[in-house]
This record gives sequence, structure tokens and C-alpha cells, in this order.
Amino acid sequence: MNIIRDLVEANRRDAAESKALLNDDLVDQLDLVRTPELDIEIDRTPDHIRRDANLFALGLPEYRPNRELVAILVAELSEIAVERNPAFAVSPRGQHDIRYVAEAIAAGLQVFITRDQEVIDCLADAALKHQLRILRPAETLVRLDELERIEAYRPASLEATAFELHLLAGGEADILGDLFDGRLGERRSQFLSSVRRLTVEGYDRVAIRDAAGAIQACLVHKPEGGCLLVGLARVAETALAPTLARQLMRTLRLAALATGAACIRIEDQYPSRHIQSAAFEDGYSRDGTHLVGLVIDAVGQPLTIGAAAVEASRQCRAVAPSQVATLTIMAAAEWERYWWPAKVVGTGIKNYLIPIRQEFSVELLGRPAGLFRRPEGLGLSREHVYYRSPVGIRLVAPARILWYMSGTGPAAIEAPGIVAASQLEEIHVGTPEELFDRYRHLGVWRLEQVAGTARAGLAQALRFVGTEVFASTVPATLVRRIVKRAPQAPREISDATFTDLYLRGRGRIQ
Repeated sequence: MNIIRDLVEANRRDAAESKALLNDDLVDQLDLVRTPELDIEIDRTPDHIRRDANLFALGLPEYRPNRELVAILVAELSEIAVERNPAFAVSPRGQHDIRYVAEAIAAGLQVFITRDQEVIDCLADAALKHQLRILRPAETLVRLDELERIEAYRPASLEATAFELHLLAGGEADILGDLFDGRLGERRSQFLSSVRRLTVEGYDRVAIRDAAGAIQACLVHKPEGGCLLVGLARVAETALAPTLARQLMRTLRLAALATGAACIRIEDQYPSRHIQSAAFEDGYSRDGTHLVGLVIDAVGQPLTIGAAAVEASRQCRAVAPSQVATLTIMAAAEWERYWWPAKVVGTGIKNYLIPIRQEFSVELLGRPAGLFRRPEGLGLSREHVYYRSPVGIRLVAPARILWYMSGTGPAAIEAPGIVAASQLEEIHVGTPEELFDRYRHLGVWRLEQVAGTARAGLAQALRFVGTEVFASTVPATLVRRIVKRAPQAPREISDATFTDLYLRGRGRIQ
């Protein structure tokens, strides 16, 4: 009955959630129906409500389930309700709700919609055993979307770790309550109300769970007008929170790319503190109470990339960056880091083609995919380290890396080729012990392997960030044709060659 009142009464508090059930785009997906208990309850409502409620209900198809079956179900549900919430079970309202649910089950309905949390808490599990879901209006909308986009709701491994990323299904919103943190002044009721409002407005609710299934983070976002709007961005307070928050920034950039958005606007009024820190590290700027980041999916000269950034800023109503014709190497590298995946060519940034064996690429880059799970700290980190001999060409940072996955070594199971691009942030030459002690949390080599690369007692560590794993490998045959031979050691390539190979990895050039 609370849903009917939401639909017919003017200015009823929180009615927007229920009114969304009448959206035009749901006409062919959702059929609202009535059962006898609704007619009984309408007859008991005050006169000023009864007329409009009756008019609305008379327009709904009527289901009259078998009375004997309803009686059996009422007895079953009443017994469960008494165990779970005795006060609710014996109250007049509770008895009405039990009969509502019993009639819905007996009628073979799929969803019973209510805003009464007591009904959901008390009877949802029991109803589900009879293939009936008890859902809030907002969760009903998600359930319909789930049926339309089945693949999108399947869990996927996050960066080849045991962590999983997936869209929350209808009825799962309450688990987001585990991420509520009232230290910034937010009330729990505010938090849950925000989740419902954003759900009704069509936001996707992305959850990240750990290996045990516990929720560790969430992003609630939707694309609109060339911008990815982020209504909620939360991460649980654990030791892994800073790393996971940085990974969420990457997740948002990937979501923006997938939807064609050129900017990200975090509108959450109470973002987790780790989210705020990670956003600023990722180049976001504050725009009033919001955080804004740019996603420039282009390769070009400074004027080209700058113009794209100005347009992206306009789309999300943020302050536009200054346009310049020339950039220093450090400034260009900063643009690439803050506006990832932008590539600012013609600025003097070096490009390197670096070979890596598959036994190391599987943990550093996640390729070859599917061999085994990467360790959480390593897989979720956005920075990594690769060790090499300090001999050969002199590498400088900042620079760009194209990773050539070789076909040699005991772990080689995929054909060789270029599989990813990264930003080279730092080069450190030192003793194997010094490098291993400093970077062991970012690399996959054992101390003896690092020592094996040393020359005259020194080895080299390459610290890289912003790795972009390509959807398809640029095959070795094509690499040899473009750069004349497959790399056996790091080699420098031109901006033109980098652009060609990079765009092939992105699928922009066939």
C-alpha cells in the first residue's frame, strides 16, 4: 500500500523512488498488478486517499490466487516472522504484509515491491525460496536492468587478483552499508538514501569484494553529457585502502573510456579520505565541492592535447587548463599522468621498446592472462618495478614503455608481441641488495634473480606506472616489420613508431 500512496498522493516524502516505476522506458518491462489484500487495505484508508488509490488500483490487472494455498503460505510466513520479529508478526500492519507476500507467491509473481524495510528484513529470504523477490522500488529497477544486461553483472577479476569487481544486483544495495563511515558527519540514513536516489537516477553500482566475499569498495557512477558522474566513491578502512583507492581511480578512467566520457566528476559529498588523496595524486582538481579529472584519449602535439583538455573541461563545467604550443619533458609527462591515457608527442619524451619474459609479465602486467591469481598488493598496485642489467643503451626517465612479451623462457604459453604500454617514472642503479630491499613490494624477482642481472656489482630498477594492457597483442611478425627486428634488449623508438605500435595495440589501426 505504501507504493500506491507514493504514486497517488502529492508531496509525499521520498515518493520519487516509487514514481520511477512509472517511467516510460519500463512500459514493456514491468507490469504492476493487484491482489485481494490491496483492495482490502484501500477500503480501510482515509477518505481523501481512498478515492485516488481506488482509481489507480482499478487500472491494474487483478490476480486472485487460490485461497487454500494463500492460507498455507500465510501460516508458513507467520511462523518465520514470529522467529525473526515477533512485534512485527503480530501487529496489524505485519499481518497485512504477510498476506500480501503470501498472495504474491500464490499468484506466481516474480517481485513484491515495498518501501517497508521491516518486510524486507523479515520475509525476503523466505519469499525467495518460493521464487519471489521482495525489493524496494529502486532495487526493482536494478533487477530489470540486470535481466537486460546479464553479462555486465557477472563478476570479473580485478587486475587478475582474487578481488572481484561487479555490478550490484537488485536487492544487494544494503551491503554498501558496510562502507558507511560517519566520521565526516554523514548519517547512515543519508548514505542509504543517496544510494537509493542514485539507483533511481540510473547510476551503475560497482562493488569490489575481496577473496572472502567481503565488500571493500564501491563506485556509483553514470555517463552524462560527455562526463562520468560519480555519486559515491567509498573504500573500506583497511591496510589495503590506499592501494585500493588508487586502483579505483584507474577503474573510473577505464569506465570513462568505455562510455566515451572525457572527464570524471566525483560528486560524493563524503568521499573516503583515501579516495580524496588518490584523486589528487591522479591529477584531479577541486571544483567547488566536487573533484574533477580529465580523460584525454588522444595521441598528439601539445596544442592538440591541450585543445582536447579544454573541451573536456567545458563538458564538465570545470576550469580549463591553459593551452601551450610547447612543453618541457617534465610538463608533458605530467599531462600524460594526469590526463591518462593521453600521449603528448613532439615534446622530447623518450620511447622505449623493452622485452619481458612471460614468467615476469604475468605478474607485472597480467599477461598472459588466466595462468593464476596475482598477489593482491602487487596486482592492485598502480606502480611496479622491473629489474635489468645497467649495460646497453642509457635509459632516461620520464619516458614511455612499450612492453614486448617474448616467447622464450619456461613460462611462455602465448605468442610473443607487444602487450602493454607504461609510463617510466624512475630509474635507479644500485647494488642488488639495495634495489631488492627498496622495491621488493613492487617487483616479482627474487634477490638472486636481481643479482643475476648485475654488472660490476650494480643492477638497474625501472619503476613504472599507468600500465595500459592492450586488448590484443601486436604480434611479433608485425613488430619485426615495423622496427626491423624483435628486441632482445631495450631499444629506443621514434614518436612515429611508438604512435603506430601503440594505436595498433589499442585497436585503432589494423
